[in-house]
Amino acid sequence: TTAYLHSSQVQERRGRLRAWNFALVILAFLLVVFGTFIVRSGIVPSVHTFAVSAIGPWFLGFLGLCIVFSIGLLALRSGGLHSGAEAGPAMSREGAFALQNLLLIGVIAVVFWGTMLPLVSGLVGQERVVGVSYYERAAGPLFIAILMLMAAGPLIPWRQAGAPFWRSLVWPGATCALVLATLLAGGVRSLPALFGVPLAAAVASTVIYEYIRAIGRWRRAGGGRARALALLARRRRRYGAYLAHLGLAVVVVGLAASHFWQQERDVTMRPGQHVTVAGYTLTYTGSNTRELADHSELVAAMTLGGQTLEPARATYAGLGGQSLSHVAIISSPLADVYVVLAGTNSDGSAAFRIFVNPLVSWIWAGGAVIILGVILGNAGSRRTVAGPVPARVASPVGAS
Repeated sequence: TTAYLHSSQVQERRGRLRAWNFALVILAFLLVVFGTFIVRSGIVPSVHTFAVSAIGPWFLGFLGLCIVFSIGLLALRSGGLHSGAEAGPAMSREGAFALQNLLLIGVIAVVFWGTMLPLVSGLVGQERVVGVSYYERAAGPLFIAILMLMAAGPLIPWRQAGAPFWRSLVWPGATCALVLATLLAGGVRSLPALFGVPLAAAVASTVIYEYIRAIGRWRRAGGGRARALALLARRRRRYGAYLAHLGLAVVVVGLAASHFWQQERDVTMRPGQHVTVAGYTLTYTGSNTRELADHSELVAAMTLGGQTLEPARATYAGLGGQSLSHVAIISSPLADVYVVLAGTNSDGSAAFRIFVNPLVSWIWAGGAVIILGVILGNAGSRRTVAGPVPARVASPVGAS
């Protein structure tokens, strides 16, 4: 869907990529049906998989029908989807969109293969399951390339890129270099973090640069607020997309920080003792047991900066004594603190596993900014239906 949203601009502006855009829409729908099939059928082991049911074959049949119908319809209408327009230069906005589409399709291929590998390898008697490292190594470079393209793409003109484009790259380039130098000076040595965070900052700087340019044009035109709002409404798709790019940059920073700079510690504490993890000091105050309707809970109490965390272990007698952990969480703009109760001892001490995950709230904030950008880009948009294109009539000989 993201690939289509970008390549559709090429179709609107230059009349190209019609068949490709239809194929992207079809692929998006087929992947939704396919994802539902593998989850509901249970053919691929996953934490999201439902219990095996009879609905799986029905989804498989529906998926096959959709594939045949979609490909047949696309082939039937292919004659009317070709455009006589020539391809734009490689160093142009059209070329950037084409490259971005290829990168996104590459990510889809990586995820699809990683998902289906257990099934495919099981058919030949050697079942294999891929882990996090596969996706980091296979999809990571593609995401890095996408971030680089997001930082430069909005600055590329539709015509052949010239000297003004290269000069405009100074802003994202300088931002990227500054953030990279800061991370290196701070002792960061993780390559994914050293690529992802500076490039996310470059994406954000490009968005800010484009907004500053828009404000400058508005001021030079001598317009007031009404004129500025009119400019925003007229180009809402562009500025909504920029806002979504900014939100994605925030999400990338949050993901990188929470993944690469997470700190974890296992401790055993007695009441009154405290422990410091990543600058957060937690004090264990004691534990108690709660008897509820269908289960009992062993609850431990800890304090952090005047706030109380109560990690617990719930035991369900009706389920054969099965136990579940209830994680205590305190969130802040800088980090989330997770506390898991492992158990208690006869001397009153308790064992905990403590996690400090930096910038998790940035992931949620970035998602909210993306949604806001989508709303801005689509607010007040009108759906149009294309009418028949009148055939050109040849001019009579001698007519001027």
